[in-house]
Amino acid sequence: MNETISLDRLSWFLAVAESGNFSVAAARLGVPKSSLSRRIDRLEREVGVRLLHRTTRRVSLSSAGAALFAGAAPVLRALEEVFGSLPERDPFPAGELRITAPNDFGAELLAGLIPPFAKRYPRVILDVCLTNRAVDLVAEGFDLAIRAVVDAPADSGMIMRRLTTADFGIFASPAYLARRGTPRSLEETAAHDWVVFRGGRSSRLPIPPGRIVARADDFQFVRNAIRAGAGMARLPAFLAAADLVSGHLVRVLPRESWKDGRMVLMYPKTPQVPRKLIAFRDFLLEHLGEPRA
Repeated sequence: MNETISLDRLSWFLAVAESGNFSVAAARLGVPKSSLSRRIDRLEREVGVRLLHRTTRRVSLSSAGAALFAGAAPVLRALEEVFGSLPERDPFPAGELRITAPNDFGAELLAGLIPPFAKRYPRVILDVCLTNRAVDLVAEGFDLAIRAVVDAPADSGMIMRRLTTADFGIFASPAYLARRGTPRSLEETAAHDWVVFRGGRSSRLPIPPGRIVARADDFQFVRNAIRAGAGMARLPAFLAAADLVSGHLVRVLPRESWKDGRMVLMYPKTPQVPRKLIAFRDFLLEHLGEPRA
């Protein structure tokens, strides 16, 4: 007996067994009757027993054929349902999409995009991991990453698309400035306290000239610390935007700004990019991407 049985031939056998007629089964499968007969003959040689009793008008199952039909029919029907329900076979984006993003970007920008994305693509479920570390997408099973980078990573196995430039400014709380005074130049900031982000992604930002009272690896911590009056800090403009409107933060020396790297999205190169990933990629580029020159 051949241990490897063709599922194709097995499904053709089920068609004959269900219809009890080669002509009817061949018409249902859309194949010539002679081809169907040859495949059944080959299946019988593979299993080493006769599966069908043939007459000029009708086909009936042997005892072995009946046993095979009883065991194989539910399995093949279940497989058909599985293949038919695969998300990427659907003409619309569907399924779970695992993404990772920095803590601050995810909480401040990405979270607000969930409602419109879910409305446009109701069959896609986002599984979001917020972390400041560089996740290994392939090893850890992620579909896409949003990252802040200074230099373009040299990874030939990844596709990278630019989202936006990381613009930085100096911010402080009104209470802190009322207590310590508002500097009128960068030189005057040397007399002030600073909270500093020490993550590697901001390596090109100049070291503040004043007294450093705290360092942190999370921009949200830095923002919350200066909101509480700890001092001044360089923050990404998007992270301070809501606090500027509410009055919790003030931009110090508005003409002083820095561009430190950019936000990009990355995903593994693959012969066929899943529809759900394409949908999310294009949605991000639509809402956050900078226009190309």
